[in-house]
Amino acid sequence: LSLFISILAYPYLCLPQTLTLCHRKAVIKNPCSQKHMEPFSLVDGRMACKVSSTLNKEYGKQNMFDGSEETCWNSAEGSPQTVLLDFKRTIAPHSLVFVFQGGFAGRECAAAGLDQHGNQLWTSNFTPTDTSLPQIFPLEPCGPANSLRIQFLSSTDFFGRIILYKLDVLGREVA
Repeated sequence: LSLFISILAYPYLCLPQTLTLCHRKAVIKNPCSQKHMEPFSLVDGRMACKVSSTLNKEYGKQNMFDGSEETCWNSAEGSPQTVLLDFKRTIAPHSLVFVFQGGFAGRECAAAGLDQHGNQLWTSNFTPTDTSLPQIFPLEPCGPANSLRIQFLSSTDFFGRIILYKLDVLGREVA
């Protein structure tokens, strides 16, 4: 919770390969291993993504990962909306980073770690703020997983739409 508050105090969050707050590297306590580590993005070309719906091809899932502030994933109407990330390897995620469009943010959300067969290993609930600023949520409890299922159980939009400009998963790979 204190990390989330820190992010709100420093709205200029940069996430190239390390988490930077006001040009200082931040060290986040990893709840999976209880060790300190410099976080890095687990999102790369090996990862596959599926979403429950898309408004149209212009607002496709690939836009969450392209690094552009101009493009986004826009779901169709209805709740819940789901994003499934298959990392094709074992990872130890410890936090999620979102940039929503204000007015179209997730309200009640859950992330679940899945094994290579799709069996749920753990779940972590979080509640985003209805803002266009970057938000980071620690995954607690968490552990190793091969895939993440992120569910937006409800939305701040009356019709249940989600608009997401950025989605990132911070953590480490498991050997």
